[in-house]
Amino acid sequence: DVFLPKGVYLGLRDYQLEIYDRYGAIVFSTTDIYEGWNGTHQNQGSDVPIGVYQYFVKYTEPRGEKQSLRGSVTIIR
Repeated sequence: DVFLPKGVYLGLRDYQLEIYDRYGAIVFSTTDIYEGWNGTHQNQGSDVPIGVYQYFVKYTEPRGEKQSLRGSVTIIR
């Protein structure tokens, strides 16, 4: 499974997705809106431990309004 945003992306600018572990260490980041997180460190290497991870998304809408979202994603295997 892959964690990524769903919706209409036309005209979005300055997109950034960051995912952090419970210690505040970044485990994934991308500026490619079509790239999702597969549950490993930077989508390569070993799986991250089971648990809850915080995500932060920032982007600029087509009319120039800046948006930011945050939430959590839980890894279960």
